[in-house]
Amino acid sequence: RTLELCMHEHYEDCPWREQALYTYDSRNQMLYGYYIWGNTDFAAASLNLWANALLPDGHLRLCAPTRMDTVIPMYSLIWPIQVYEHYLYSGSLDVMQQNHLALKTLVDKALAHQDEGSGLYRPASRHYWHFYEWAPELSQQGAQEGELHALYNLYMIEMLEAYAKLLVAMQQKEQSEHYVKRAALLRDAVEKHFYDEQRRCYASRTLHGKPLGIYHEHTQLLMLYLDCVPQDKQAALLELLYKQELEALTLSVMPYLFMLFMQKDFGAQGRQFAFQKLQESYFHMLDGESSSLWETVKGADDFLYAGSLCHGWSSLPAYYCAAGMLGVIPLEPGFKRFLVRPWHGNENYASGEIPSPAGNISVSWKRDQQGGLHLSLRHPKELIAQPQAWEDAPLASIKIEKY
Repeated sequence: RTLELCMHEHYEDCPWREQALYTYDSRNQMLYGYYIWGNTDFAAASLNLWANALLPDGHLRLCAPTRMDTVIPMYSLIWPIQVYEHYLYSGSLDVMQQNHLALKTLVDKALAHQDEGSGLYRPASRHYWHFYEWAPELSQQGAQEGELHALYNLYMIEMLEAYAKLLVAMQQKEQSEHYVKRAALLRDAVEKHFYDEQRRCYASRTLHGKPLGIYHEHTQLLMLYLDCVPQDKQAALLELLYKQELEALTLSVMPYLFMLFMQKDFGAQGRQFAFQKLQESYFHMLDGESSSLWETVKGADDFLYAGSLCHGWSSLPAYYCAAGMLGVIPLEPGFKRFLVRPWHGNENYASGEIPSPAGNISVSWKRDQQGGLHLSLRHPKELIAQPQAWEDAPLASIKIEKY
């Protein structure tokens, strides 16, 4: 319902306040929508608007369409990621082909603003709105001279790798290798520069090479998700996350919580941690008193009583049910090969359908008294299913039907 209320001719953040298309908001909305409707054409209508919002310095205007010159630098980095995810879920390169020149311009201009001493990147202007989420110190207007941000560089890594995959799909493997190498170099630079030995985690910001301000869950999640954390540092970082002593992530960042702990295997404790976060964040919205999902956990009281009570970026439960409980994740574009690795949470039964370009993928499971899941799967014969099990959700039996 929340997603539907945030859809007109393109995705919009909310139906009340701005009614505007943002990259970060719509990236979440698209991921959730693919699992509900498979509405890749609707997503493409939003993605194709961004080329006209490209500014001379390579950043995107805040919204599309708009005449405003307001910029959130990190939001610019999300567009290539969205285009890759559209390809992954649709199997179509149409959006990439239509926007290839603008995407290349954005990526190459982002790479032009490198700090020589650290190897890190900064936006074209330090006077932009350096927003990452609605959390303390992650929504600042302007930055100091010598200030560097971990999250800007982490999203840069994700963008470079997504763009490289698109180039491979476009039969431009040789060109893609340049961006893969730049991402690898940046991964090392981020780990080296932002790691705080005393805190055993990563600073979100530095000033002249020294940690600045508070430490955020958001930063640690992306460090882990993007494979930036050396093996010998992971256990201590995970322990710190599980203690919840860092600044908590907010609803807009929730997809990374589940992409980390429900797609990578950090053990049962990691999955329970993600599930606990889901319950804590959504309990007040899902208790029967609200008909849509809020922008932040504070609801209408946030932003001096201007908080949105219907915000598309918060529709994570749909993603959790499909990609988490049913465990369906595309491994090849258009679900041609897909993972089925269900997790039960507190439930004993689950069923649902996930749309793919070839037809619906139907999944159901029941949990027996020993904790094993009895999995039934029905999918188009053109697709290849790859069932797997979590250690804490073993598969007791598997039944597969193709049609």
